[in-house]
Amino acid sequence: MDISRDVANVAKEVHLSGRSWNSSVDFAKPMGQHQNIWPHSTVIKTCEDGTVKFKEGSSTMANVIMHCTGYRYYYPFLDTKGLVTASDIVKPIYQHVFPPSLAPSLSFVGLPHKVLTFPLFQFQAKWIGMVLSGKVKLPPKNEMMESIKAFYDQREASGKPMHQCHDLVDIEFKYMDWLADQSGIHLIEMDQGLFYWRYLNRLLQHHLANES
Repeated sequence: MDISRDVANVAKEVHLSGRSWNSSVDFAKPMGQHQNIWPHSTVIKTCEDGTVKFKEGSSTMANVIMHCTGYRYYYPFLDTKGLVTASDIVKPIYQHVFPPSLAPSLSFVGLPHKVLTFPLFQFQAKWIGMVLSGKVKLPPKNEMMESIKAFYDQREASGKPMHQCHDLVDIEFKYMDWLADQSGIHLIEMDQGLFYWRYLNRLLQHHLANES
């Protein structure tokens, strides 16, 4: 979306294809304030003459095709003997931080995406520090594994594919509040700037939902 908005300032038309559009997206209407950004479902075919055909039945002529494919998690320096795997997601991992079989000696900061990155990562680091210092205890391994399975099942039931398990856009603040609670951080102690960004993020999500 960010790239599309930038390109829309100089391009005649921008056609944005995505796999994760929800049912409220109207493919017949331009998106947001830009009247030249058009949403589409997934691409089913690209032709030699530049025609791009989309799953919902529409097509367009494209001068340039830009692939925004995301990334995979890759830790070539980390050998866990198969206890932890990393590709589209890192698994199994409790609350996106601790792999149950190697906790608390191994932890990850920064796996979630589509979040307020640095405030959330700071909360993760605070939780890790509390665990390593012995001030906070992790659940037993079997309970962490059950929690992970429940999370995967819930995401699957909501229609999110497995490769989006670290995409926390819909539960970001709930997760941040959980981290704060685990670390004993009272909301009144949180930086005022964080409240501002939380409010701005909620406002933006509300605006985009209304525009779509």
